[in-house]
Amino acid sequence: MNQRSLSALIVLNIVLLAALAVTFTSPRAEAQGLGSSAGRYLAIAGNVQARNQQAAIYLVERNTGALAVIMFNTSNNKLEVLGGRNVGQDLSRTVLQR
Repeated sequence: MNQRSLSALIVLNIVLLAALAVTFTSPRAEAQGLGSSAGRYLAIAGNVQARNQQAAIYLVERNTGALAVIMFNTSNNKLEVLGGRNVGQDLSRTVLQR
């Protein structure tokens, strides 16, 4: 390994370490509310097995645990709410039953 490639590797490692430092020390941003407790949602994309593997969005309100499954219906170009649950209540029942 010559001197030039060794210097390039050292510089690359310093740049990568600086990028890690910036990533871990920068403040975190939230999409909803920035520190407020209202409107904190989590959206997860996934397939719906009963609908020929069509994609859906699983939307969870993080404060209450309310879950809604929403899918875009290509036959009529509309959003459909496939169902909903209160995951927070379901989990508390599971914990109480143990």
